[in-house]
Amino acid sequence: MRKTKKIVALVMGLLMSCSFAACGDKGGVNRNKTTVVEVAVHQGGVGYVWLQNAARRFEEANQDKSYATGKTGVKIEITPGGTALANQAMDSDSYNIYLVERTDTYPFIASGLLMDISEVLEITDSNGKTLEERINPSIRSMLKGNDGKTYVLPGWEFYSGVSYDKETFDTVGSYVADYDSTDAFEYESDYGTLKIVEYTGAKKSCGPDGKYNTDDDGLPSSLEEMLILCSYLKKEGVEPFTLPGSWPGYCKYLLAGLWTSLSGYDSMKAVYNFGGETVEIIKSDEHGELMFTNENLFEGIDYLKKPVTERVQITTENGYLTNDMTAKYYAAAFLEILEREGFLSRDASNAVGHTDAQINFLTGGTETTRKGMIMEGSYWWVESEMAGNFEDYQILTDKDINARDIRWMSLPTSLNEKTTEGNGEKNTLIDTCFSSCYVNNNIKNNEELKTASIDFVKFLYSEEELVNFTKDTGSFRPIEYEVSSDSFKSVFYRELTELRQNSNVVQFAAENNNDIFRYHRGALKIELGGSVFTANYAGKPFDSYLLAYRAGATAIDAIESTRFTPEEWKTFL
Repeated sequence: MRKTKKIVALVMGLLMSCSFAACGDKGGVNRNKTTVVEVAVHQGGVGYVWLQNAARRFEEANQDKSYATGKTGVKIEITPGGTALANQAMDSDSYNIYLVERTDTYPFIASGLLMDISEVLEITDSNGKTLEERINPSIRSMLKGNDGKTYVLPGWEFYSGVSYDKETFDTVGSYVADYDSTDAFEYESDYGTLKIVEYTGAKKSCGPDGKYNTDDDGLPSSLEEMLILCSYLKKEGVEPFTLPGSWPGYCKYLLAGLWTSLSGYDSMKAVYNFGGETVEIIKSDEHGELMFTNENLFEGIDYLKKPVTERVQITTENGYLTNDMTAKYYAAAFLEILEREGFLSRDASNAVGHTDAQINFLTGGTETTRKGMIMEGSYWWVESEMAGNFEDYQILTDKDINARDIRWMSLPTSLNEKTTEGNGEKNTLIDTCFSSCYVNNNIKNNEELKTASIDFVKFLYSEEELVNFTKDTGSFRPIEYEVSSDSFKSVFYRELTELRQNSNVVQFAAENNNDIFRYHRGALKIELGGSVFTANYAGKPFDSYLLAYRAGATAIDAIESTRFTPEEWKTFL
């Protein structure tokens, strides 16, 4: 049944792409009587159902408006596509508005390809605050050109990290118990001993935030605790971590999430900002080689050593040191341990696609072995819905997918220090989406298309539509607006919304708008396509650390191959 449904979905997808894109008369719209605005949208991640819904509302609200003599109403034609859609030569293509991801917009601004949309910033919310006032201050400067005009609006956020199956964690009791608990299970592993809640009902630890009675209670606050929990999960018949074997680069979601949580918000900003932030790095010797001690990084792991560390203040002159951060090494080391100790699922080693890995995660305990955690972007829930996984889940389990208790995980904040009450860290998320909205400047002299396009962008960024976007996708725009967690049917997005509201978010932005960030965003970005997570080993390039590890590389090799040398950094200056 599943294969048949997927084939039908594929055929329907082809038909939909034909109707949305360049099929004949664009759905029968008479362009001599109706204004047509062409919109290109990224089809992955948050998808484009939200845009279809918004377009329908806009069309209805403007059905009697005339944007040109002899024309009435407006039609929004939507073309979904991949990242390449955003990187076309816009001076010659037919799209008027772009809503895309992972695109460096500054070269477009510098080349005069984007329209000045400064007037959109003047729209106000119910409290009288302008859109410009409500956009996250850290990203405002990157929306503008050297002339001070605004050419880009922020798209949407998604975060890199880990989702965990709370139902599985509850079933096997895989939580860290309170350190003073006398009724917890003392679990002895090859990597140390840890008090586990197990089935006893013992009090959970305060978690990474250092506060009791919050959603991260019992979650590991250190990588050491997470490692021991992986051992415990495996003992209980649970595959600790999963990711799609056909897309091993998804390990970058774990790497980015851990690098961020272990660094903390103030230090992590340094990788883009270079504004005097203090970070902990691996110290280099006189030859520029990273230095390590003879002490094992973790008990029972003799192939990874603790680094020699120092704290430095990051400036534009020494910004290359951000890729030597100890947190980056710890994240890389943890991934190597997962691979070498057998803590990755069978899906991670087989030809399993990302949405198939998602359904296997969702249906754990029925047709597949349970998985404890999945390396993903926070958009994956709505992506899984688009793939038909929710229908499959209903068929396989006869249960409501919205009641499925999967949650976004607050990740460890230290290597091996136990967090105690009052000594925790506020959760830190990293946005690795880099999405944006802009208008093609090739319509600047076409009053009809220019006015209609600006009107639609204003509509999308109105207070009501910002809320509608988040309700449809579970994702937020980096703009001030309120959405109640009760707006979502799924446990996953209810919990993620509350977590996001209680977290710091590292944006892809330099608060000081420095030229290094402005001109070298591609080299600095932390995301799936970022060079910081593509290793070289034995003279060969690897798209991910995981593939490099399988070829014999170590975490030290991965870090060494993705450093900026002082000489390279000088070219940035």
